[in-house]
Amino acid sequence: MQIEELEIIFPLGRPKTEEIFLWLDDIRLPPVGWVWVKTAAEAIKVLETGRVVECSLDHDLATEHYNDIHGYSDSGYVREPTGYAVVLWMAEHNSFPDIVRIHSMNPVGAKALAPTGWKVSQLFS
Repeated sequence: MQIEELEIIFPLGRPKTEEIFLWLDDIRLPPVGWVWVKTAAEAIKVLETGRVVECSLDHDLATEHYNDIHGYSDSGYVREPTGYAVVLWMAEHNSFPDIVRIHSMNPVGAKALAPTGWKVSQLFS
């Protein structure tokens, strides 16, 4: 996905310089005014804009994740990345929004998203 294509997922009328509230979830609807992405790759593209001030992350982003918390099959082939890939990207690029929330219903996945020592608000829904 190219940055220009992000306009498709931004709420209508949102200026390109406005602060972004990012919601990563494949199923649950975002709060009003939040940019909704359903994959780790889409979330990273939005984070790359440098305009995300708050994000809320789900861990399981595809049906296949409900049995495997890291997105790997028994045979070792990489499948659809989980929300953990987004956290790794933020750490590797030292690019954290002011507020990072976790709304995963998967307690093991949520714990993986919030390593000890990070300032992360955990919201389980």
